[in-house]
Amino acid sequence: MGRKTSRESEQPGLEDIYSTILEVRALQPRVAAAIRISIERLPDRINLAPADRRAVVALLDRVQRVLGVASPYLRGAPRVIDQRLAEVFGEPALGERTVYRALKALVEHTVLVEHPSRQMWHLRTREICDPSSPIHREFLAETPPLFTLGASVDAHDRPVSLADEK
Repeated sequence: MGRKTSRESEQPGLEDIYSTILEVRALQPRVAAAIRISIERLPDRINLAPADRRAVVALLDRVQRVLGVASPYLRGAPRVIDQRLAEVFGEPALGERTVYRALKALVEHTVLVEHPSRQMWHLRTREICDPSSPIHREFLAETPPLFTLGASVDAHDRPVSLADEK
């Protein structure tokens, strides 16, 4: 019924900001640890050029730190995603090119990044934080475990069967 004032129309993302603040949920320690390990190991399991690796590591570092505080809705152009991540900690933005390079490098290798249209990107932070989500389970399944029951890991982080060690 109410008409939007000019002040309300200037801030189109206000609902997203409030929903992020109000929906802060503490992750269960085991879920948080699994997500952290998967994010940390993500750059190592993808063959990346050095410039792409630096961009991916910088973006994932910010994503991991943000997930320690909240699970924001990160969707939009690389510039928008970069600004949203920078606003959380009051830090300078990484730069649109850096974020674009990281998103482009990750999109084909992980369910964390979705590219639904030419200019739209989606970092699925909310989905990977929800243990009941199929995206969460798929994200964790992407990262091979270092240790499995009945196996150990060799010097190259490859699982080795205990039967092979004899």
